[in-house]
Amino acid sequence: LRGGSPASEQAVERGLAWLHKHQEPDGRWDCGKYGGRRINHPEVKTEDRLAYDVAVTALATLAFLGAGHTSNSPKYGQTVKRALYWLEDNQNKKTGQWPGSHYGQGIAALASAEAYGMGCGHEDMAKRAADYLHKSQNPGGGWNYFTDNRERNDTSITGWQVMAAKSAKLAGLEIKDELFEGARKHFQSVMPGGESTAGPADWKIFYAKQGDRFFTNPEAGFDAVGAITMLSLLYMNLSPTSPIAIKAADYFKERKPDANNIYYTYYGTLAMFQMGGDYWKSWNKEMRDRLVASQLKGGDDDGSWPYEGDRWGLGGGRVYTTALAVMTLEVYYRYLPIYNK
Repeated sequence: LRGGSPASEQAVERGLAWLHKHQEPDGRWDCGKYGGRRINHPEVKTEDRLAYDVAVTALATLAFLGAGHTSNSPKYGQTVKRALYWLEDNQNKKTGQWPGSHYGQGIAALASAEAYGMGCGHEDMAKRAADYLHKSQNPGGGWNYFTDNRERNDTSITGWQVMAAKSAKLAGLEIKDELFEGARKHFQSVMPGGESTAGPADWKIFYAKQGDRFFTNPEAGFDAVGAITMLSLLYMNLSPTSPIAIKAADYFKERKPDANNIYYTYYGTLAMFQMGGDYWKSWNKEMRDRLVASQLKGGDDDGSWPYEGDRWGLGGGRVYTTALAVMTLEVYYRYLPIYNK
């Protein structure tokens, strides 16, 4: 359906099996245990050590939800249930925050909204997370790592908050229109030339904006924030037939998925899926076949995806790459095209 294959679905199943096998007894996934970042200095606060675990636990939860496994499912119901209770236990009940930056916050907010919308309960957790989305948004329309600098608007972080807000709204939670209007303002501000003139050759979205200053991150490349911007605008009612969407899609059709950057590939997949047609067909074949081929076979790593060599692999480790790869291969049924003919 929409470009999936028996091989891609088998890859999803094997990926979920690896995640299930490597869940901690308390319900989380340990980021540091599988190659990711681990803060274990004795002077670091306990809650700060959990920051990366919050992010990868939310990603793993989303991977199970994306395949239709809720807390009531016979196969992985207990896996999802334990993960959601761990996330709720580690959410600040007054503020709605989780330990760490707004990266983990946005991903956990997305997981809680999707879980609630799929009948897993935890309404209070999802409501607190949705409320915090409003409280943490900057005057410039975006979000930063933390609220200590509200002048800096980070394009990548903002993308996760928009996805969480979109999911929360679909789940029936209160999300004000002003949140999306502000986010759209930020995304439009980081396009070279503005929304009306940016073209394939200059679809290099600024990584962040602070006041009148724009920032790039050449080391990380432009593709991830470009795909995030494209997808977020599509989620906020930019038509796939608009000149800006077509020009962005032309750029990514030429760039293709990147086997060593699952973050970019994930966002690019969601964006090109929304574009449909030939854009999706050409992108999907490259993405699907590469991901299926790169999944590991044999031993304790069987069913996972390698993190070594991935652009952000040393931060998130094997749980991160595996969860995002699974979520990418779930696109065929996890999301519906926003604009149906």
